[in-house]
Amino acid sequence: MRSLGIDVGAKRKGLDAVLLDETLIPSEARRHMGVEELEELIRQVRPDVVAIDSPPAWGRSPGGSRLTEREIRRFGIQSFGTPSDPKKASSVFYDWMRAGFEVFEAAAQEGFARYASGAVAGRAIEVFPHATAVVLAGCLPPSGTAAGRALRT
Repeated sequence: MRSLGIDVGAKRKGLDAVLLDETLIPSEARRHMGVEELEELIRQVRPDVVAIDSPPAWGRSPGGSRLTEREIRRFGIQSFGTPSDPKKASSVFYDWMRAGFEVFEAAAQEGFARYASGAVAGRAIEVFPHATAVVLAGCLPPSGTAAGRALRT
């Protein structure tokens, strides 16, 4: 199975993408792309799944986070909450989430509908690399350590 991973940044950073197969050796990597370039990349590489490091939409229930975000915090894994309040959502801080929503829309336009249940093949899924790294490492990074640095091998 080939997975196209997308790291979402606000407009100035753009999107970074890497295509991985079972060997985990990147066969394609792009940096600082726009959404249109991402659509073209999806058409070119036709991955089995598109993995996007962003929530797919605003929260739906009152509060500053989604159930998933609250559940992982119970394990000590911190994440940015996805607000449901339009006033909070209008903050410049959430520009990267708005960019992520565009990525989910672009993936859907290319035939990768948002994952709901069942098999992930042919879908766009939300991923949280820090949480994955914590699970794979079997522990949280040491206090005061940057999240990405502590878990790299």
